[in-house]
Amino acid sequence: MNRIISLIIFLLLVLSTDKLNSQTWIELNNAGIEYYKKGSYKEAIGYFEKAVKQAEIEFGINHKNYASSISNLAVMYLYTRNYSNAEPMLLKAIIIIREVLGESSSEYSVSLKNLAGLYMDIGVYTKAEPLYKELVKIKKEYPEETQENYASALNSLASVYGHIGKYSEAEALYMESMKIRKEELGENHPDYASSLNNLGLLYNDMHKYKEAIPLLNEALKITKDNEGENNTAYATYLDNIATSYNRLGDFEKAEPLYLEAMRIRKEKLGVSHPDYASSLNNLSAMYGRTGDYSKAESLIIESLKILKEEHGNKHPKYTQSLMNLAVIYLETEKYTKAFELFKEINNNYINYLNDNFAFLSESEKVKFLKTIDFNFEVFYSFALEYFDQNLEIAADMLEV
Repeated sequence: MNRIISLIIFLLLVLSTDKLNSQTWIELNNAGIEYYKKGSYKEAIGYFEKAVKQAEIEFGINHKNYASSISNLAVMYLYTRNYSNAEPMLLKAIIIIREVLGESSSEYSVSLKNLAGLYMDIGVYTKAEPLYKELVKIKKEYPEETQENYASALNSLASVYGHIGKYSEAEALYMESMKIRKEELGENHPDYASSLNNLGLLYNDMHKYKEAIPLLNEALKITKDNEGENNTAYATYLDNIATSYNRLGDFEKAEPLYLEAMRIRKEKLGVSHPDYASSLNNLSAMYGRTGDYSKAESLIIESLKILKEEHGNKHPKYTQSLMNLAVIYLETEKYTKAFELFKEINNNYINYLNDNFAFLSESEKVKFLKTIDFNFEVFYSFALEYFDQNLEIAADMLEV
């Protein structure tokens, strides 16, 4: 998954008053942690499941050790993409931690971030929004919190707004976060570079490509000065700059940047990583625009395999890549293949809307629809032109 989820690990050493009762729980919990550190998630899950049961026996369910155990288990479920099991555990952990440790505790903040991260991973951004809002409130109001923690929370909330089309709100938060990081960390800090990148990426989504490029170039320079050119952050900024040039139609500048970003990601992350899939997808989109459909098709198919394995076949990122492939099939007159993809795409987008619409006002729904309306427009255009050749196309057009 695209973010590092923090484990809520506390009481690795018990107080003397607990020693008679908690040894077995400690052994199970620590064993789970050790397997987690090794990347052996299946074994970690086994130990954390036992730790949850033992914590309930030794401490009861309204105890921080029990909350710690269910949180650790939930995080393992997140790593293995078992979201249906992770969500109820994280919700339960949040309630217990709030009651036992309070909203100002670091454990409560981590629990909010973990649950919000789950919703971001599955594309239900409107459920992540209130969690990140609460996190921003905590980081702003409690004196023990640093300005950097507040800036980080602002950044997370801005990301949600960007995904649901609330661009002006996202821009304001990104700018506030960037201002704090500039003042607190300086202009040569990697986190300041990250803020520049986030704002540049938002401008790409807003079609403000000429405003995005200088921000992304500055982020690239900071990263090069700090870490060199062969790292994943550098690859990310290269890829985003390439996207700006691609959308401006400057393919000669875009292609070498895309290729270099893909090379770094392949070397550093491997060919099954979602960031590598993103490189494949973006390069495919560029080749599609230049009319090199053979290259575009092979790249997007490879990307889809990775995204399906990482996110499943319902996630917005997977669906967007399906749309890119459908467009290639339209351009190459493979209409039957395109129609089969459109059926899956439309079904996914309708589910996506249903997952998010219940939490939005009418004006917010309009903004959210604008983030995906191009995809429906492509389908309608296709359907109007070819429905007389296939009546099923007309039926699908009426259902969307």
